[in-house]
Amino acid sequence: MKILKLLICFTVSGVCLLLIFRKVDVNEVSHLLSNISYIWLLIGTIIGVLKMWMTGFRWRYLVPLRNRLTAMHSFYFYSIGTMINMVLPFRIGDILRARLIAETLKIPNTNVLGTIAREHIMDLVLLCSLLLGCLTIYSYRLPSQVISTVNTFLTIVAVVFGAAFLLKKNNFLMAKLKKLNSLTLPKPLLFFSGMLTNFYSGFFQLGDLKNITKMFGMSVCIWIAQGFWIYTLLCSLGIAGSYQLGVEATVALMIMMGIAVMIPASPGYIGTFHLMVILGLTQMGVPKSVSLSYAILAHAHAVGVAVLMGIYSLWKGNIKLSFYFNLTDKSAAIQEVL
Repeated sequence: MKILKLLICFTVSGVCLLLIFRKVDVNEVSHLLSNISYIWLLIGTIIGVLKMWMTGFRWRYLVPLRNRLTAMHSFYFYSIGTMINMVLPFRIGDILRARLIAETLKIPNTNVLGTIAREHIMDLVLLCSLLLGCLTIYSYRLPSQVISTVNTFLTIVAVVFGAAFLLKKNNFLMAKLKKLNSLTLPKPLLFFSGMLTNFYSGFFQLGDLKNITKMFGMSVCIWIAQGFWIYTLLCSLGIAGSYQLGVEATVALMIMMGIAVMIPASPGYIGTFHLMVILGLTQMGVPKSVSLSYAILAHAHAVGVAVLMGIYSLWKGNIKLSFYFNLTDKSAAIQEVL
């Protein structure tokens, strides 16, 4: 099964790369990349590191017992997880991040995995909100089906979250569901009920209104930092001035990059990231060769910052990955889940 998933991921990336390099002036791409403004690139690097720190810091308000998780540990764990996602397939970095936090806070892995799912859904909802904002404010002429699809998605998310919160408040119904699981599941699978309970607890452990406000505020700041990072890289290639690209283009690229990382692909989102960026820029009148130059720069910069911050976190936090990748003892793993 894993081999099939890996094959699908590399096939998707391969098809994207074939589409990307069709009818591209390689000399123009090379010329643009060799004339980068390093001042803008340095500013983009600082913003990229700041964005990673803010995303890691947000974990203090996402994971349980946040008072026991320091700001630096949050940053270390997020940086390491992001680095692993860039070099290994199947988003293994998210699983490793959960294991790092679970070991530090002495809580089940599935509890932390619930918070990771909540983080991704939170970012997905903000991404859809950005898309709706673009459709409302700017002059995009997308098919009406796109708008209805996004509206339908947001409605489904709101209904699911609302139903889940009502379920969580109804302790009697939750107790009934647990009892039903214990009666229907075979004995070897009884641990699955505990896994779901832990995952559910982590997914909906939002805390009080103050905590929710901080999470939302941090998420908005993270997306703003992402916008500044995108724009500085546009400036580093001189694209922003040459093609009059401003807020509209920056927000559109944020949406396209957000979609790219959701598509199954090989490590580092190779191919899908580049294709989505090119599609976004070419719709704004930027030639394909120039768009490809920006896509290559943005991808290489994102991977470079992630790997550097991951290595720094491993060194500074004195974290040894060999311990966390040791999952050979299945019985111990099940006991840990429960």
